[in-house]
Amino acid sequence: MFNSAFQGIHGHDLVKDVLARSVTRPAHAYVFAGPEGVGKRLLAERFAACLLGMDPALPLASHPDFIRVEREEEKTELTVKVARALLERMAMTSARGGRVVALIDDADRLNIEACNALLKGVEEPAPHAVYVFVTSVPEGLPATLRSRLVTVPCGRLTREEMRGFLVAHGASPEMLEEIIQASRGIPGLAMRWIQDAENERARHQEADATLEVLLRGTPGAVIEKMEGLTKACDAAEDPPAAWRRLLSALMASCARVATTDPAAAHAAAMGLLYAWRSVGTAVQPRALLEWNALSSYIAWEDTPHRFFHTPYL
Repeated sequence: MFNSAFQGIHGHDLVKDVLARSVTRPAHAYVFAGPEGVGKRLLAERFAACLLGMDPALPLASHPDFIRVEREEEKTELTVKVARALLERMAMTSARGGRVVALIDDADRLNIEACNALLKGVEEPAPHAVYVFVTSVPEGLPATLRSRLVTVPCGRLTREEMRGFLVAHGASPEMLEEIIQASRGIPGLAMRWIQDAENERARHQEADATLEVLLRGTPGAVIEKMEGLTKACDAAEDPPAAWRRLLSALMASCARVATTDPAAAHAAAMGLLYAWRSVGTAVQPRALLEWNALSSYIAWEDTPHRFFHTPYL
């Protein structure tokens, strides 16, 4: 009955089927998790429309029982003020006698006070309340909160699913294979290629050049490169998002290098993984990337290996 609500969304067939089946008896809280651009937000919005009995073609904002939680202007995190306002609204009676649905986008940006406030709401929800968290970084949520959410894993699309997506969005036939390879199963990235292929090629070349410096550059070249990248990311409107875009591009370059130099790609991938985990923490991604790139110049017997292990990351 509810499967039609997910029409037009390519891939995620199992997720769509499970969501459609759960609409009549939903859990009180979900977290839609997956890479940026994979389609998790769209899935979450369609699911919210189903829960509210809406036509998915209509804007969710038009429903009085839908609440979208977003960061305050000029804020880089979701604050406890936002969380408390949401809890107050979720405790109110539904305007139309049905469910009240909250969609918390970029949920990893909830600060610890906001997470603690929402934890109580998720543990003791009003009967009509459904919380829908959306994040590209589920590990950014505290384990106490994450353990109380039903995880909806939104994975990358297969090559055939990506082909169908690209054809449906008017990609040029001669570019299909290039975009499928470059987008790595992420529709949002594929759309950027459709809209501006030259710019995306330039981004790839820049990422490849940066990775080459990290893999084979002199200490001076590595530090100079990282200083420039750090300034650019920190000056961005949303520094954590800028760092993740950069690291994602470098990971894609790393995958390309793996076909010709798997050992170097593996070494770089470890540094990128640690840097990714450090975004938004007290440890700077730059420090981890530099440490990893310059490790061959360091006398390892004199260095604290434990720095790379939990609880630091």
